[in-house]
Amino acid sequence: MRAGKLIHLMSIQAVTELRDSYGGTKKNSTWATIDTDWSSLDSLTGREFFASQEIQAAATHTIKRRFISGVTPKHRILFGSRIFDILYANIDQEDKGMLTMIVKELV
Repeated sequence: MRAGKLIHLMSIQAVTELRDSYGGTKKNSTWATIDTDWSSLDSLTGREFFASQEIQAAATHTIKRRFISGVTPKHRILFGSRIFDILYANIDQEDKGMLTMIVKELV
């Protein structure tokens, strides 16, 4: 992918679970940024949306960025005030070194 398409500065976040005095997880866990980089954001077309339903019915966008290891559906994307849940993340076989994520925007 040409760097010119990576025009949106987005952060990958992981949940930071807070422990109570008994070792359990508190309900007010927070999100911490683990990496920020330039990315592309594309809405899914009707055909892509239909195909993505095999992954998850609510997929709304595709995000591509330079590869970072360990990104899973347990992470999320922060783009300004917009939040995206990651439904699927994989290294792109056509654009070597790129991470492609199928995401759902939270509204």
